[in-house]
Amino acid sequence: MWGWDGKTGCFMAYIPAERPFVGRQSYRKLLPWQQHCDMLRAIVRAGVPTISYGFIIGLPDDNRDSFLYLEEAISELKQELKVINPSLNFFVTPYSIIPIPGTPQEQNLQKLGLLRFEDPTIRGNFWTSSVDTHYLSYEEVSDWQLYLFRSLGDNWKTSAMPLGRTSPR
Repeated sequence: MWGWDGKTGCFMAYIPAERPFVGRQSYRKLLPWQQHCDMLRAIVRAGVPTISYGFIIGLPDDNRDSFLYLEEAISELKQELKVINPSLNFFVTPYSIIPIPGTPQEQNLQKLGLLRFEDPTIRGNFWTSSVDTHYLSYEEVSDWQLYLFRSLGDNWKTSAMPLGRTSPR
């Protein structure tokens, strides 16, 4: 990767996010959190002006505290990256978990009773949750998804939730 000069280089990088948790089966890692953060710092230092940072929510162990911890960790990371490049565009994409029919993930969610809609044709998509967690309903997961989207990224500069809702906190 190298910087963008307006004509050549890398204009945008999509980075699948790590969770800053340790020892949870649902959050198996490609990289430990600190190495993941080091990789992002290197990408920003290389001059990439836009990062799309994607993470999945709605995993069985997700709860209010894990979302608050995730928000804090990503917010701190974003601040560090903005010190390296103050004009960095940092977009977040909190995707809702959507199990592929017939996979072990879908079977596990069914076994746990967390899959809200059994029929895959009426399930949600990456932007609408159809899976409960052990601690939150799919509606609450959806509220957190929108909140994290607005709270963490440069996506929208508004704190208003739809339909008069406030933060899911």
